[in-house]
Amino acid sequence: MSRLLRVLSLDECLDDVRRLRACLTRLGERRVSVQHLRETEQALTRLPKMRADVLFIDEDLPRVTGVETIGALRAAGEDRPIVATTRADCGYLAADLIRAGADGYLAKPDLHAELVQTVLERALHAARGRQARDKLRRSTVKRIIARRARLS
Repeated sequence: MSRLLRVLSLDECLDDVRRLRACLTRLGERRVSVQHLRETEQALTRLPKMRADVLFIDEDLPRVTGVETIGALRAAGEDRPIVATTRADCGYLAADLIRAGADGYLAKPDLHAELVQTVLERALHAARGRQARDKLRRSTVKRIIARRARLS
């Protein structure tokens, strides 16, 4: 049995969430569970307790943009992979989303299973690399602190 991929979609448009779910379920090799939140405030309060392997965050959210949401999540220490989605296929917007901390970007008009799978795999890989670097950094800091304590 394949491992369950838990997806959280932060998007106010339920039709877009359904399209994303349909693309994800066509991946075939994985079972997929998609949870849905509509607003950034919900995500910021509920996300730390939610079990999700990857986050799909729409740029066009009510009150707070996807760029701001992604930036706030990364600043709060969120290290799960984030794929940004938007209705606009705009290079400048994609760059802003990546700079804010997104691991991937999908333009909603171009959603199809193969593209979603490719972006998802790259986002998961990027997150694993980031998590490994962070773990190494933390262990290095601990070793330095322990060494200094022994020398004092």
